[in-house]
Amino acid sequence: MENPSTFDTPCTPNVTVAVVETTSRLRSDSANANESQWTGLAPANFTTGANAVVRSTARLHARRLKTMVDLAALADDWNRLAGDVPFRRWDWLVPWWRNYRQASTELFVLAVEDDAGQVIGLAPWYVEPTAGRGRVVRFLGSGEVCSEYLTILSPPGEQPRVARALGEWLCNEGIESWDLIELIGSESGDPGVRALIDEFASREFPIHERAGVNCWSVALPSTWDEFLATLNSPRRAKIRQALRKHFDNHQATTHILTDPAELDYRFEMIVDLHQRRHRGLGQSGCFASRPFTAFHREVSRRFLEMGKLRLMWTELAGRPIAAEYDFVGADTVYYYQTGIEPDAIKLGPGWLGMIGSLKQAIESGYRTFDFLRGDEAYKTSWGARPRATIEARIVARRAAARFRHAIWLARTNVRRWMKQGFHLGQKIAGETD
Repeated sequence: MENPSTFDTPCTPNVTVAVVETTSRLRSDSANANESQWTGLAPANFTTGANAVVRSTARLHARRLKTMVDLAALADDWNRLAGDVPFRRWDWLVPWWRNYRQASTELFVLAVEDDAGQVIGLAPWYVEPTAGRGRVVRFLGSGEVCSEYLTILSPPGEQPRVARALGEWLCNEGIESWDLIELIGSESGDPGVRALIDEFASREFPIHERAGVNCWSVALPSTWDEFLATLNSPRRAKIRQALRKHFDNHQATTHILTDPAELDYRFEMIVDLHQRRHRGLGQSGCFASRPFTAFHREVSRRFLEMGKLRLMWTELAGRPIAAEYDFVGADTVYYYQTGIEPDAIKLGPGWLGMIGSLKQAIESGYRTFDFLRGDEAYKTSWGARPRATIEARIVARRAAARFRHAIWLARTNVRRWMKQGFHLGQKIAGETD
Protein backbone atom coordinates (compact mmCIF):
# COMPACT_ATOMS: atom_id res chain seq x y z
CA MET A 1 0.00 0.00 0.00
CA GLU A 2 2.73 2.47 0.90
CA ASN A 3 5.67 3.82 -1.05
CA PRO A 4 8.62 1.85 0.31
CA SER A 5 10.99 4.64 -0.66
CA THR A 6 9.36 7.43 1.34
CA PHE A 7 6.52 5.93 3.38
CA ASP A 8 4.78 9.26 3.42
CA THR A 9 1.30 8.26 2.26
CA PRO A 10 -1.68 7.91 4.61
CA CYS A 11 -3.36 4.57 5.25
CA THR A 12 -6.46 5.83 3.44
CA PRO A 13 -5.38 7.57 0.21
CA ASN A 14 -6.64 11.09 -0.47
CA VAL A 15 -7.08 11.47 -4.20
CA THR A 16 -9.21 13.39 -6.63
CA VAL A 17 -11.89 11.35 -8.35
CA ALA A 18 -14.39 12.28 -11.00
CA VAL A 19 -17.94 12.35 -9.69
CA VAL A 20 -20.68 11.16 -12.00
CA GLU A 21 -24.26 10.99 -10.83
CA THR A 22 -25.99 8.43 -13.02
CA THR A 23 -29.48 7.16 -13.23
CA SER A 24 -30.18 3.65 -12.11
CA ARG A 25 -29.66 1.21 -14.93
CA LEU A 26 -29.21 -2.38 -15.95
CA ARG A 27 -26.16 -3.56 -17.83
CA SER A 28 -25.62 -6.59 -20.04
CA ASP A 29 -22.35 -8.42 -20.45
CA SER A 30 -22.08 -7.33 -24.06
CA ALA A 31 -22.80 -3.61 -23.80
CA ASN A 32 -22.88 -0.77 -21.30
CA ALA A 33 -26.08 1.20 -21.01
CA ASN A 34 -25.99 4.94 -21.63
CA GLU A 35 -25.30 7.00 -18.52
CA SER A 36 -27.14 10.26 -17.92
CA GLN A 37 -26.89 12.98 -15.31
CA TRP A 38 -29.12 13.19 -12.26
CA THR A 39 -28.77 16.33 -10.17
CA GLY A 40 -32.24 16.73 -8.64
CA LEU A 41 -34.10 14.99 -5.87
CA ALA A 42 -35.89 12.50 -8.08
CA PRO A 43 -34.30 9.92 -10.40
CA ALA A 44 -34.87 10.36 -14.13
CA ASN A 45 -35.11 7.89 -16.99
CA PHE A 46 -34.70 4.78 -14.89
CA THR A 47 -34.54 1.42 -16.56
CA THR A 48 -37.29 -0.61 -14.95
CA GLY A 49 -37.59 -4.24 -14.03
CA ALA A 50 -39.68 -4.91 -17.11
CA ASN A 51 -36.50 -4.90 -19.17
CA ALA A 52 -34.55 -7.10 -16.78
CA VAL A 53 -33.95 -10.80 -17.01
CA VAL A 54 -34.87 -12.02 -13.52
CA ARG A 55 -34.09 -15.52 -12.40
CA SER A 56 -36.41 -17.18 -9.92
CA THR A 57 -35.55 -16.65 -6.26
CA ALA A 58 -38.52 -18.54 -4.87
CA ARG A 59 -36.27 -20.74 -2.77
CA LEU A 60 -33.89 -18.03 -1.56
CA HIS A 61 -34.57 -15.70 1.34
CA ALA A 62 -32.50 -13.26 3.41
CA ARG A 63 -32.30 -12.79 7.14
CA ARG A 64 -30.37 -10.33 9.26
CA LEU A 65 -27.62 -11.40 11.66
CA LYS A 66 -27.36 -9.11 14.68
CA THR A 67 -25.00 -10.74 17.19
CA MET A 68 -21.48 -12.13 17.40
CA VAL A 69 -23.03 -15.51 18.18
CA ASP A 70 -24.84 -15.34 14.83
CA LEU A 71 -21.59 -14.52 13.04
CA ALA A 72 -19.65 -17.29 14.76
CA ALA A 73 -22.18 -19.86 13.59
CA LEU A 74 -21.55 -18.87 9.96
CA ALA A 75 -17.74 -18.72 10.01
CA ASP A 76 -17.25 -21.78 7.80
CA ASP A 77 -19.89 -20.76 5.27
CA TRP A 78 -18.52 -17.21 5.24
CA ASN A 79 -14.98 -18.35 4.44
CA ARG A 80 -16.25 -20.80 1.83
CA LEU A 81 -17.97 -17.97 -0.01
CA ALA A 82 -15.06 -15.52 0.50
CA GLY A 83 -12.70 -17.66 -1.53
CA ASP A 84 -9.04 -16.68 -1.68
CA VAL A 85 -9.24 -12.94 -0.96
CA PRO A 86 -8.12 -12.33 2.66
CA PHE A 87 -10.09 -9.09 3.12
CA ARG A 88 -13.40 -10.88 2.50
CA ARG A 89 -12.87 -13.61 5.06
CA TRP A 90 -14.65 -14.01 8.40
CA ASP A 91 -11.17 -13.98 9.96
CA TRP A 92 -10.65 -10.39 8.74
CA LEU A 93 -14.10 -8.80 8.91
CA VAL A 94 -15.33 -10.10 12.26
CA PRO A 95 -12.15 -9.00 14.11
CA TRP A 96 -12.63 -5.62 12.43
CA TRP A 97 -16.10 -5.40 13.95
CA ARG A 98 -14.78 -6.44 17.33
CA ASN A 99 -12.19 -3.64 17.30
CA TYR A 100 -14.05 -0.85 15.47
CA ARG A 101 -17.66 -1.15 16.58
CA GLN A 102 -19.14 1.91 18.27
CA ALA A 103 -21.99 2.24 20.72
CA SER A 104 -24.21 3.60 17.95
CA THR A 105 -23.33 1.05 15.24
CA GLU A 106 -25.10 -2.27 14.68
CA LEU A 107 -24.38 -5.40 12.72
CA PHE A 108 -26.30 -5.51 9.47
CA VAL A 109 -25.03 -8.79 7.99
CA LEU A 110 -27.60 -10.36 5.67
CA ALA A 111 -27.43 -14.11 5.06
CA VAL A 112 -29.15 -15.49 1.97
CA GLU A 113 -30.29 -19.09 2.36
CA ASP A 114 -32.31 -21.67 0.48
CA ASP A 115 -35.23 -23.59 1.96
CA ALA A 116 -32.87 -26.22 3.34
CA GLY A 117 -30.93 -23.59 5.29
CA GLN A 118 -27.85 -23.71 3.02
CA VAL A 119 -26.08 -20.34 2.96
CA ILE A 120 -25.89 -19.16 -0.66
CA GLY A 121 -24.81 -15.56 -0.11
CA LEU A 122 -23.76 -12.98 2.46
CA ALA A 123 -23.83 -9.20 2.57
CA PRO A 124 -21.11 -8.38 5.16
CA TRP A 125 -22.43 -5.04 6.40
CA TYR A 126 -23.00 -2.90 9.45
CA VAL A 127 -25.23 0.17 9.87
CA GLU A 128 -24.31 3.50 11.43
CA PRO A 129 -26.67 6.38 12.24
CA THR A 130 -25.27 9.70 11.01
CA ALA A 131 -26.49 13.26 11.47
CA GLY A 132 -26.15 14.25 7.85
CA ARG A 133 -26.99 11.11 5.90
CA GLY A 134 -29.30 9.06 8.07
CA ARG A 135 -28.74 5.34 8.62
CA VAL A 136 -25.79 4.39 6.44
CA VAL A 137 -25.07 0.74 5.61
CA ARG A 138 -21.40 0.02 4.94
CA PHE A 139 -19.12 -2.95 4.45
CA LEU A 140 -17.48 -4.39 7.53
CA GLY A 141 -13.78 -3.58 7.17
CA SER A 142 -14.41 -0.01 5.99
CA GLY A 143 -12.22 2.94 6.89
CA GLU A 144 -8.59 3.10 7.90
CA VAL A 145 -7.76 -0.60 7.58
CA CYS A 146 -8.21 -0.28 3.78
CA SER A 147 -9.94 -3.60 3.13
CA GLU A 148 -9.76 -4.25 -0.60
CA TYR A 149 -12.00 -6.08 -3.09
CA LEU A 150 -15.02 -6.19 -0.78
CA THR A 151 -18.17 -7.65 -2.31
CA ILE A 152 -21.47 -9.40 -1.80
CA LEU A 153 -20.37 -13.00 -1.20
CA SER A 154 -21.86 -15.77 -3.33
CA PRO A 155 -20.80 -18.66 -5.57
CA PRO A 156 -20.04 -17.81 -9.22
CA GLY A 157 -23.22 -17.46 -11.23
CA GLU A 158 -25.45 -17.01 -8.17
CA GLN A 159 -24.96 -13.24 -7.88
CA PRO A 160 -28.29 -12.24 -9.52
CA ARG A 161 -30.33 -14.61 -7.35
CA VAL A 162 -28.56 -13.47 -4.19
CA ALA A 163 -29.02 -9.81 -5.15
CA ARG A 164 -32.71 -10.45 -5.75
CA ALA A 165 -33.14 -11.98 -2.30
CA LEU A 166 -31.25 -9.07 -0.70
CA GLY A 167 -33.40 -6.59 -2.61
CA GLU A 168 -36.58 -8.29 -1.44
CA TRP A 169 -35.53 -8.09 2.22
CA LEU A 170 -34.20 -4.52 2.02
CA CYS A 171 -37.34 -3.28 0.26
CA ASN A 172 -39.80 -5.05 2.53
CA GLU A 173 -38.90 -6.35 5.99
CA GLY A 174 -35.81 -4.14 6.26
CA ILE A 175 -37.13 -1.04 4.47
CA GLU A 176 -37.09 1.16 7.59
CA SER A 177 -33.61 0.02 8.66
CA TRP A 178 -31.54 2.05 6.19
CA ASP A 179 -31.36 5.32 4.27
CA LEU A 180 -28.18 4.78 2.25
CA ILE A 181 -26.08 1.78 1.22
CA GLU A 182 -22.42 2.64 0.53
CA LEU A 183 -20.43 0.13 -1.52
CA ILE A 184 -16.81 1.27 -1.31
CA GLY A 185 -13.68 -0.84 -1.75
CA SER A 186 -14.97 -3.02 -4.59
CA GLU A 187 -13.28 -3.73 -7.89
CA SER A 188 -14.97 -2.19 -10.89
CA GLY A 189 -17.08 -4.86 -12.57
CA ASP A 190 -17.24 -7.03 -9.45
CA PRO A 191 -20.19 -9.35 -10.20
CA GLY A 192 -21.62 -9.34 -6.69
CA VAL A 193 -21.70 -5.56 -6.35
CA ARG A 194 -22.81 -5.13 -9.96
CA ALA A 195 -25.73 -7.51 -9.43
CA LEU A 196 -26.89 -5.61 -6.34
CA ILE A 197 -26.70 -2.25 -8.14
CA ASP A 198 -28.65 -3.66 -11.08
CA GLU A 199 -31.25 -5.13 -8.73
CA PHE A 200 -31.92 -1.74 -7.17
CA ALA A 201 -31.81 -0.11 -10.60
CA SER A 202 -34.69 -2.36 -11.63
CA ARG A 203 -36.57 -1.16 -8.56
CA GLU A 204 -36.01 2.48 -9.55
CA PHE A 205 -33.84 3.52 -6.60
CA PRO A 206 -31.53 6.54 -6.96
CA ILE A 207 -27.98 5.27 -7.49
CA HIS A 208 -24.76 7.24 -7.57
CA GLU A 209 -21.50 5.78 -8.89
CA ARG A 210 -18.03 7.22 -9.28
CA ALA A 211 -14.52 5.95 -9.83
CA GLY A 212 -12.67 4.91 -6.69
CA VAL A 213 -8.96 4.83 -5.94
CA ASN A 214 -7.10 2.37 -8.15
CA CYS A 215 -5.49 -0.77 -6.83
CA TRP A 216 -2.25 -1.77 -8.59
CA SER A 217 -0.81 -5.21 -9.26
CA VAL A 218 2.04 -6.89 -11.11
CA ALA A 219 1.76 -10.16 -13.00
CA LEU A 220 4.77 -12.19 -11.89
CA PRO A 221 6.59 -14.53 -14.29
CA SER A 222 8.12 -17.81 -13.22
CA THR A 223 11.70 -16.54 -12.83
CA TRP A 224 13.45 -13.45 -11.48
CA ASP A 225 15.32 -12.90 -14.75
CA GLU A 226 12.04 -12.87 -16.67
CA PHE A 227 10.71 -10.25 -14.28
CA LEU A 228 13.80 -8.06 -14.68
CA ALA A 229 13.34 -8.24 -18.45
CA THR A 230 9.95 -6.52 -18.07
CA LEU A 231 11.54 -3.43 -16.49
CA ASN A 232 13.33 -0.59 -18.26
CA SER A 233 17.08 -0.72 -18.67
CA PRO A 234 18.04 1.88 -16.01
CA ARG A 235 15.93 0.13 -13.39
CA ARG A 236 17.36 -3.29 -14.26
CA ALA A 237 20.87 -1.89 -13.92
CA LYS A 238 20.08 -0.32 -10.54
CA ILE A 239 18.56 -3.56 -9.23
CA ARG A 240 21.52 -5.65 -10.37
CA GLN A 241 23.92 -3.19 -8.79
CA ALA A 242 22.03 -3.43 -5.48
CA LEU A 243 22.09 -7.22 -5.65
CA ARG A 244 25.83 -7.30 -6.26
CA LYS A 245 26.62 -4.70 -3.61
CA HIS A 246 24.36 -5.93 -0.82
CA PHE A 247 22.77 -9.33 -1.43
CA ASP A 248 25.39 -11.38 -3.29
CA ASN A 249 27.92 -10.88 -0.49
CA HIS A 250 25.22 -11.60 2.13
CA GLN A 251 25.47 -8.18 3.76
CA ALA A 252 21.76 -7.85 3.05
CA THR A 253 19.54 -10.81 3.90
CA THR A 254 15.80 -11.34 3.69
CA HIS A 255 13.88 -13.22 6.37
CA ILE A 256 10.30 -14.54 6.66
CA LEU A 257 8.52 -15.26 9.93
CA THR A 258 7.74 -18.94 10.40
CA ASP A 259 7.83 -19.39 14.19
CA PRO A 260 4.59 -18.28 15.92
CA ALA A 261 6.61 -17.64 19.08
CA GLU A 262 8.35 -14.77 17.26
CA LEU A 263 5.21 -13.06 16.03
CA ASP A 264 4.82 -10.53 18.84
CA TYR A 265 8.46 -9.48 18.60
CA ARG A 266 8.41 -9.12 14.80
CA PHE A 267 5.06 -7.32 14.86
CA GLU A 268 6.55 -4.78 17.28
CA MET A 269 9.52 -4.44 14.93
CA ILE A 270 7.23 -3.38 12.08
CA VAL A 271 5.28 -1.00 14.33
CA ASP A 272 8.51 0.60 15.54
CA LEU A 273 10.00 1.05 12.05
CA HIS A 274 6.74 2.35 10.61
CA GLN A 275 6.03 4.79 13.43
CA ARG A 276 9.54 6.22 13.71
CA ARG A 277 9.67 6.82 9.96
CA HIS A 278 6.30 8.55 9.93
CA ARG A 279 7.02 10.67 12.98
CA GLY A 280 10.20 11.80 11.26
CA LEU A 281 8.04 13.00 8.39
CA GLY A 282 5.71 14.86 10.74
CA GLN A 283 2.93 12.26 10.38
CA SER A 284 1.11 10.21 12.98
CA GLY A 285 1.53 6.79 11.30
CA CYS A 286 -1.12 4.09 10.98
CA PHE A 287 -0.23 2.38 14.26
CA ALA A 288 -0.96 5.55 16.22
CA SER A 289 -4.58 4.36 15.99
CA ARG A 290 -5.34 1.99 18.87
CA PRO A 291 -8.12 0.12 17.03
CA PHE A 292 -5.84 -0.31 14.00
CA THR A 293 -3.05 -1.78 16.11
CA ALA A 294 -5.35 -4.03 18.16
CA PHE A 295 -7.07 -5.25 15.01
CA HIS A 296 -3.78 -6.22 13.36
CA ARG A 297 -2.47 -7.94 16.47
CA GLU A 298 -5.51 -10.17 16.28
CA VAL A 299 -5.60 -10.85 12.53
CA SER A 300 -1.84 -11.38 12.28
CA ARG A 301 -2.08 -14.34 14.62
CA ARG A 302 -5.13 -15.74 12.83
CA PHE A 303 -3.57 -15.47 9.39
CA LEU A 304 -0.21 -16.86 10.55
CA GLU A 305 -2.02 -19.95 11.85
CA MET A 306 -3.71 -20.33 8.46
CA GLY A 307 -0.43 -19.91 6.57
CA LYS A 308 -1.71 -16.68 4.99
CA LEU A 309 0.53 -14.13 6.71
CA ARG A 310 3.78 -13.03 5.06
CA LEU A 311 5.79 -11.04 7.58
CA MET A 312 9.19 -10.23 6.07
CA TRP A 313 12.17 -8.10 6.99
CA THR A 314 15.49 -7.19 5.41
CA GLU A 315 18.63 -6.98 7.48
CA LEU A 316 21.80 -5.14 6.51
CA ALA A 317 24.85 -6.31 8.45
CA GLY A 318 22.51 -8.03 10.89
CA ARG A 319 20.34 -4.96 11.53
CA PRO A 320 16.67 -4.79 10.43
CA ILE A 321 16.34 -1.84 8.04
CA ALA A 322 13.04 -2.66 6.28
CA ALA A 323 10.01 -4.77 7.15
CA GLU A 324 6.67 -5.55 5.61
CA TYR A 325 3.43 -7.12 6.68
CA ASP A 326 1.53 -8.87 3.88
CA PHE A 327 -1.23 -11.38 3.32
CA VAL A 328 -1.28 -14.14 0.74
CA GLY A 329 -3.76 -16.09 -1.33
CA ALA A 330 -3.06 -19.19 -3.39
CA ASP A 331 -1.08 -17.27 -6.01
CA THR A 332 -1.16 -13.64 -4.83
CA VAL A 333 0.84 -11.53 -2.39
CA TYR A 334 -1.14 -8.61 -0.98
CA TYR A 335 1.48 -5.98 -0.07
CA TYR A 336 -0.18 -4.39 2.94
CA GLN A 337 2.00 -2.47 5.43
CA THR A 338 5.65 -1.50 5.74
CA GLY A 339 8.29 0.23 7.81
CA ILE A 340 11.89 1.33 7.29
CA GLU A 341 14.77 2.38 9.53
CA PRO A 342 14.94 6.19 9.31
CA ASP A 343 18.57 6.23 10.45
CA ALA A 344 19.52 4.12 7.41
CA ILE A 345 17.64 6.17 4.84
CA LYS A 346 20.79 6.93 2.82
CA LEU A 347 21.26 3.19 2.25
CA GLY A 348 17.88 2.90 0.50
CA PRO A 349 16.16 0.50 2.90
CA GLY A 350 12.83 0.70 1.10
CA TRP A 351 14.52 -0.08 -2.20
CA LEU A 352 16.37 -3.09 -0.77
CA GLY A 353 13.22 -4.34 0.94
CA MET A 354 11.23 -4.11 -2.30
CA ILE A 355 13.85 -6.08 -4.23
CA GLY A 356 13.87 -8.80 -1.59
CA SER A 357 10.09 -8.91 -1.42
CA LEU A 358 9.49 -9.29 -5.16
CA LYS A 359 12.33 -11.77 -5.57
CA GLN A 360 11.01 -13.95 -2.75
CA ALA A 361 7.46 -13.83 -4.16
CA ILE A 362 8.63 -15.03 -7.58
CA GLU A 363 10.84 -17.75 -6.15
CA SER A 364 7.94 -18.95 -3.96
CA GLY A 365 5.72 -19.40 -7.01
CA TYR A 366 3.32 -16.47 -6.58
CA ARG A 367 1.89 -15.14 -9.84
CA THR A 368 0.51 -11.77 -8.74
CA PHE A 369 1.98 -9.08 -6.50
CA ASP A 370 -0.81 -6.74 -5.45
CA PHE A 371 0.27 -3.30 -4.22
CA LEU A 372 -3.36 -2.62 -3.25
CA ARG A 373 -4.95 0.83 -3.14
CA GLY A 374 -3.24 4.11 -3.94
CA ASP A 375 -1.91 5.79 -7.08
CA GLU A 376 1.68 6.27 -5.91
CA ALA A 377 4.14 6.61 -8.79
CA TYR A 378 6.57 3.99 -7.48
CA LYS A 379 4.12 1.20 -8.31
CA THR A 380 4.32 1.75 -12.06
CA SER A 381 8.12 1.73 -11.86
CA TRP A 382 7.87 -1.91 -10.76
CA GLY A 383 5.57 -2.77 -13.67
CA ALA A 384 2.26 -2.53 -11.83
CA ARG A 385 -0.97 -1.96 -13.74
CA PRO A 386 -4.12 -0.33 -12.36
CA ARG A 387 -7.19 -2.24 -11.25
CA ALA A 388 -10.14 0.16 -11.24
CA THR A 389 -12.44 0.34 -8.23
CA ILE A 390 -15.82 1.96 -7.77
CA GLU A 391 -17.75 3.76 -5.10
CA ALA A 392 -21.50 3.20 -5.34
CA ARG A 393 -24.32 4.60 -3.24
CA ILE A 394 -27.88 3.28 -3.24
CA VAL A 395 -30.34 5.80 -1.80
CA ALA A 396 -33.61 4.87 -0.14
CA ARG A 397 -36.64 6.29 -1.95
CA ARG A 398 -37.92 8.14 1.11
CA ALA A 399 -37.98 11.89 0.56
CA ALA A 400 -35.74 12.57 3.56
CA ALA A 401 -33.07 10.12 2.38
CA ARG A 402 -33.08 11.56 -1.13
CA PHE A 403 -32.91 15.12 0.20
CA ARG A 404 -29.87 14.25 2.35
CA HIS A 405 -28.19 12.62 -0.61
CA ALA A 406 -28.85 15.64 -2.83
CA ILE A 407 -27.15 17.88 -0.24
CA TRP A 408 -24.17 15.50 -0.05
CA LEU A 409 -23.93 15.42 -3.84
CA ALA A 410 -24.04 19.21 -4.09
CA ARG A 411 -21.27 19.55 -1.52
CA THR A 412 -19.20 16.91 -3.30
CA ASN A 413 -19.55 18.71 -6.61
CA VAL A 414 -18.64 22.07 -5.07
CA ARG A 415 -15.48 20.61 -3.54
CA ARG A 416 -14.56 19.05 -6.86
CA TRP A 417 -15.14 22.27 -8.78
CA MET A 418 -13.09 24.25 -6.25
CA LYS A 419 -10.23 21.78 -6.51
CA GLN A 420 -10.36 21.86 -10.30
CA GLY A 421 -10.39 25.66 -10.23
CA PHE A 422 -7.39 25.71 -7.91
CA HIS A 423 -5.39 23.41 -10.18
CA LEU A 424 -6.42 25.43 -13.24
CA GLY A 425 -5.29 28.64 -11.50
CA GLN A 426 -1.94 27.07 -10.70
CA LYS A 427 -1.52 25.98 -14.32
CA ILE A 428 -2.37 29.42 -15.69
CA ALA A 429 -0.03 31.08 -13.20
CA GLY A 430 2.76 28.72 -14.21
CA GLU A 431 2.26 29.46 -17.87
CA THR A 432 2.44 33.22 -17.28
CA ASP A 433 5.57 33.17 -15.10
